[in-house]
Amino acid sequence: CDSAYQYVKKNSIDAFGHVKMVQPPATTLTGNKLHYDGNTKRAKVVGNVVLVDKKMTLKTDLLNYETDKGIGYYTTGAHIVDGENTLTSTKGSYNTKSDFFTFKDSVKLVNKDYTIDCDTLNYASNTKIAYFHGPTNIRSESGNLFAFDGEYNTITGESTFSKDAAID
Repeated sequence: CDSAYQYVKKNSIDAFGHVKMVQPPATTLTGNKLHYDGNTKRAKVVGNVVLVDKKMTLKTDLLNYETDKGIGYYTTGAHIVDGENTLTSTKGSYNTKSDFFTFKDSVKLVNKDYTIDCDTLNYASNTKIAYFHGPTNIRSESGNLFAFDGEYNTITGESTFSKDAAID
């Protein structure tokens, strides 16, 4: 960072400007400001936040990150790029240890071949499988699909749908 205050008795740090936190083996978190509490192992990063983990990049304005668990949470919207898939949502979390995302509220997954809009989506970055819950629309050149539950393999294109599934 450009500057920092360390509070030894409180076991915390406030960092400012070009903040960069690296957590081996492959996680880097950057932003404008950081508050880290060493007792709870939690960091709050604000402003131009970018979390890079393996081949995934998450961008948001505010991220709470549990360093001991490797989990980041956001509630102000985020944009995630993972290979050919781009995901956006209002709220969500990412577990760097299991490569697992949870997205809620205005979720959109865009790929060159399809677009998924839903309320809740879980996405396993390591397997590239999306699990959706609630009203879900999947649009592609070959047609549209609507369902309330299911999973979609973004690599093979294979899907399993349940609960009022309909294809147009």
